[in-house]
Amino acid sequence: MSNDDYKTIVRNAYEAFDRHDGAPLMAALADDVDWSDPLPDDHPVGGTFRGKAAVREYFAALSQIAEIRAFEIVDIVGEGDKVVAQMHLETTMRHNGADFVGDSAHVWTFNAEGRASSYRIYADTERIMAAFRA
Repeated sequence: MSNDDYKTIVRNAYEAFDRHDGAPLMAALADDVDWSDPLPDDHPVGGTFRGKAAVREYFAALSQIAEIRAFEIVDIVGEGDKVVAQMHLETTMRHNGADFVGDSAHVWTFNAEGRASSYRIYADTERIMAAFRA
């Protein structure tokens, strides 16, 4: 697969996710994906999640703690087996009503089968945690 193919996979996964359809995102992941969120380990979605089952648990926890009001693609770039998506996010924490608005970068690394074997999120964790702990 080419990098353009990978970028299309990422774009399609995010556009579907924005419509509350997680199937294309899950289909894009390798069974043994290494999914990493930089939030601290004391946050329900902080840390590393290995495998699709763990990623499903990640999204179950995320949906319990945050309402995602906006999940917008700003840009998608890539080279070789890597794709970076710059995203704009707007969320409200369900337990306290605090908002987080900001951008993040998501780095996908694809394997020879055309599935994401690694997924890394880069975000303003200090601001996210401030909203979570408000």
